[in-house]
Amino acid sequence: MSTPVVFPDRPQDVLESALETTAFNLEQLPAADPNLLEIAFAGRSNVGKSSLINALINRKGLARTSNTPGKTRSINIYRCRIRGAGLRKSENSGIQSESGDRADSQREAMIRLVDLPGYGYAQVSHAERRAWEPLVETFLSSRTNLWGVALVIDGRRAPEASDQEMADWLGHAGIPYLAALTKTDRTRQKERARALRGSEGLLRSLGARDVLPVSAVKNTNIARLWTALGALRI
Repeated sequence: MSTPVVFPDRPQDVLESALETTAFNLEQLPAADPNLLEIAFAGRSNVGKSSLINALINRKGLARTSNTPGKTRSINIYRCRIRGAGLRKSENSGIQSESGDRADSQREAMIRLVDLPGYGYAQVSHAERRAWEPLVETFLSSRTNLWGVALVIDGRRAPEASDQEMADWLGHAGIPYLAALTKTDRTRQKERARALRGSEGLLRSLGARDVLPVSAVKNTNIARLWTALGALRI
């Protein structure tokens, strides 16, 4: 019988979490471990990736947040001990899940959440962007234990050109991803619904498996986001 892939059902099922590595180049990355799945978080600078990670792991301040766009210039990897029901995986497909049937009992496992450098900030120099972009693209295309990507987008408006470029790149690279629309708590319900309708069709056409409005401030859909992340390879 294959070993189940474990995902938490809610932030409270993240039992422990810590910063494992801060990497400014590929050589500083920890080795890929087929038994240690990784979920990467990509998005524009100052879109709320770090706040979203903190909400997912039920911690305040572990993933450093900043009001200064372009501040995160490294790949920050957080190692988490989690509990949850297992998603059965096949014997011959690595981390690829089978039917998604849940195992009967709760299990514990380790998982990595990866905060990638933000893109799209105009005041970051071309030299810095040239250093970041190969780092991010090589990470996403080469990590054999990468389960998928959460593409974090400002949900108050339509995805910007850089968001669409990243979504298109992920889709063409065959990397499973979903879109998490942040900051939706700052808009009225009608505006939120209109923005979601406009964004969802576009992002799904670019390969997004799911499009989910979230709020780290109000914990809106944070548990659902864990479920959606677990379903990326089902």
